[in-house]
Amino acid sequence: GDIGMVVRRSEDKGKTWSDRVTITNLRDNPKASDPSIGSPVNIDMVLVQDPATKRIFSIYDMFPEGKGIFGMAAQREEAYKQIDGKTYQILYKEGEEGSYTIRENGTVYTPDGKATDYRVVVNPVKPAYSDKGDLYQGNQLLGNIYFTSNKTSPFRVAKDSYLWMSYSD
Repeated sequence: GDIGMVVRRSEDKGKTWSDRVTITNLRDNPKASDPSIGSPVNIDMVLVQDPATKRIFSIYDMFPEGKGIFGMAAQREEAYKQIDGKTYQILYKEGEEGSYTIRENGTVYTPDGKATDYRVVVNPVKPAYSDKGDLYQGNQLLGNIYFTSNKTSPFRVAKDSYLWMSYSD
């Protein structure tokens, strides 16, 4: 289903509450084979506050489109790869062996390390990070790497659980 991360804040021990703030709500797959599970899912949020800086951290799970933990691959898929001491997220391309990687500025690299003209939104600018994972070829939006069914993107991430973090400032 469509589960985003939202918070409300009270600064008077619960007497009054702020408006809801949506931390993240990834966009739905408009062509999902099952619209009831056609969205990447964020769930299981925990909040902690740094007592010195007052910064609030939100830590939560992210699952690609599907049924959360029940939608993970039968055989574990690698989600990240180390190259020259740096860790990069892996992308899988249907019908191909080897793993592509998302590198600096969201540029997608081939399994043999060549830059492509594909780019993934890794620093989202839209509210609630709704554009995170969008895949472009040049200026053309192709789809989203977190979609798994009837996808228009040639790439997808590993069907795994991911740990994401956001903070208040």
